[in-house]
Amino acid sequence: MAAAAKPGRRAPGIHRSAERCYDPVAMSEGDPKYSDEESALILHRAAELQAREGRGLSLGELEAAAAEAGIDVALVRRAAREVAVAGPPAALVPVSSAPGVLGGPLLLLHERVVPGSPTRATWDDAFTEIRRQLGVVGQLETSERQLSWSDPHGRAVRVSIVARGGSSLLRVEERMGGVAGGLFLGMALPVAMAGLGFILPICIAVLDLPALIPVALLVWAGLAFGLARTIFRSLSRQRDAELRALTDGLAEVCSSPPTLEPGR
Repeated sequence: MAAAAKPGRRAPGIHRSAERCYDPVAMSEGDPKYSDEESALILHRAAELQAREGRGLSLGELEAAAAEAGIDVALVRRAAREVAVAGPPAALVPVSSAPGVLGGPLLLLHERVVPGSPTRATWDDAFTEIRRQLGVVGQLETSERQLSWSDPHGRAVRVSIVARGGSSLLRVEERMGGVAGGLFLGMALPVAMAGLGFILPICIAVLDLPALIPVALLVWAGLAFGLARTIFRSLSRQRDAELRALTDGLAEVCSSPPTLEPGR
C-alpha cells in the first residue's frame, strides 16, 4: 500500500490546481466516459502541457502513471522503445477530428517504427497477420529486407514493411477515393437528380409556387449529400480502426524475437 504524502508536499507531477479540483466523491458520481480516440487525445494534450512546463518524466514515473490509469505497463515500455528508435511521433489526429467536407479523409494512413530485424519467418508471420485482420489473401511480394502487400481485387489497402538497420518501418494505408466516388457520384447525385421528378409537379401543379423550385431542389440535394457524408464518415471510422488494429498486430510481429527454425 502506497505511503501517504507528507503534509505540505505534493506528489510529483501533480499541480496545485489539480489537487484543489480533485474530488473523489464527485468524480465517482458523475465520472464521464471517453472513447479510445478521446482518451488518446486527452493524454496526448496533457503530455504537451507537461512538456511546456519543462519537466520531463522518467520511465518509472511514466509506468506508475500508466498503471494508475489502467494502462498495461508493458505497453509503456514498448512505446518507449519505439520512441527511442523513431523519435517523437507526429501529433495524433484521428479521423473524427478532421472529417473535411466529405466526412472523412481520402487517405487512411498508419505508420510505425519498431525495433527488431525481420527475417523470412517474420514475413510469414506478417502475412498471416494481414490475412487474419483483413480476411483476404491479397498479393504478397517479399525480399530479404522488404515486404509489400496489396489487394488488387478488393479494397485499396497497401501494406509495406521495410527493414532499416535494427528497426522496421511499417506503413499501412487505404485510399478511400473509390468509396467516396461511389457514394457521392454513384448514390447522392442520382438521388438529387431524381428529386426533379416529384419536386417540379408538386411546386407547379399542386402548390402553384414555381419560385419554390430552387429552394426545394437545394434542400433535397442537401439531404442526399448529407446521407452520403454520414455513410462515408462511418465507413472511414470503421476502416481506420481496422487499419490501426492491423498496424498494432504487425508491430507486435516485427518486434517479437525471431523464431528458430526446427533442427537449428
